Amino acid sequence: MKRHGFYGLTAVVFLLALTACNDDDETGTPYPSVVTEMADMHTDGNGAVERILTDNGDCFYLTNPRQGYSPLAVYRGLCGYVETTSSGKERRARLATLRSVRLLRDSTAIPQRTDPIRAVSVWRGGEYINLMLSPRTQGGTQYWGYRIDSLKERNHRKHWYLSLHHGQNGDPESYSETLYASLWLKSLPEAAPGDSLWLTVPTPAGLKTWDFIY
Repeated sequence: MKRHGFYGLTAVVFLLALTACNDDDETGTPYPSVVTEMADMHTDGNGAVERILTDNGDCFYLTNPRQGYSPLAVYRGLCGYVETTSSGKERRARLATLRSVRLLRDSTAIPQRTDPIRAVSVWRGGEYINLMLSPRTQGGTQYWGYRIDSLKERNHRKHWYLSLHHGQNGDPESYSETLYASLWLKSLPEAAPGDSLWLTVPTPAGLKTWDFIY
């Protein structure tokens, strides 16, 4: 399957409006809570998102499949969903909200860009390193990716030193927005469980590094 991020101009897509996720309706029945998680979104042969696989390893088949995507592909998204029913081993959920996630590509082979970016949060989720960033923009195109700065091997384990590739590309720093991004660990050649990873992000306060174990 092909693996995609979202690259639309609109950062937030509301698939279904939920007016009061945790309030009671007029009959006194509580609305189910929406769970929000990073997830891989798998499409079928017709280009409809039929299931999501969360970073926690939960798989849900959607009761409201989403149309208009490439067939037999995997997209990355921040999904808000409500689990509905289960049929045997098959769990089902209704997709409530979807926020775009940029899938970072290997930019090692191109000139390095280290324009500072505010990193709100960086964490490991499943096969990904996820980032919540706060770029300043006027709606222009900025460059995103990751670089393999160096790779060392000690005690039969690999040690990956990575950095965020970010180019402002002349986009005026007019206002802040929230951007989610993911680095797919399986895109690192020959990376294996037990490897150590360091990810450095150029922030306005200087370089900041996070470390993880694959």
